[in-house]
Amino acid sequence: MFVADYYSVRKIDPTGMVTSLMSAVGTQPFFQSAITVSPSGMLYLVANNSGSNAGAVYSINSTGTTALIAAQIGKGGATGIVMGGDGNLYVTDRNSSSIYRVTLAGVVTTVVSSADLPIGTVLGGLPRKINSPSGLALLSTGNSVSLAVVDSFEHAILRVDLP
Repeated sequence: MFVADYYSVRKIDPTGMVTSLMSAVGTQPFFQSAITVSPSGMLYLVANNSGSNAGAVYSINSTGTTALIAAQIGKGGATGIVMGGDGNLYVTDRNSSSIYRVTLAGVVTTVVSSADLPIGTVLGGLPRKINSPSGLALLSTGNSVSLAVVDSFEHAILRVDLP
């Protein structure tokens, strides 16, 4: 199990042994908020920079070496990351009410955003929009991407199917 622990990433093995893989990313005051593991075993971390109010995605190899994949994602509220079956990373940013696709080459695309829709829920129904997405889980297999998204403002778990 891997844990993003504010300024460090820790590995906990089945016996309960805790090992620090890395701490403090780069020179900026980043705090790690979520981590995912690819099928090949590479770790990917989403972190927020309090100085620039934006998120960033890093890769972490088995020795703890980090590499920046993409910076300036969202508005500093990046809280979730998952790798889709298409090999891309998906990142939630609660401050921009968006979900971003991040390729391993560092190309960032907004795939879900509701900035231009009204805030709120439909009475007796599910939220009309993603308002404050935080956690993510992959629901699909193969190359398709279906996500379970925790919307912390609307107090709901939403399914998002991406093309």
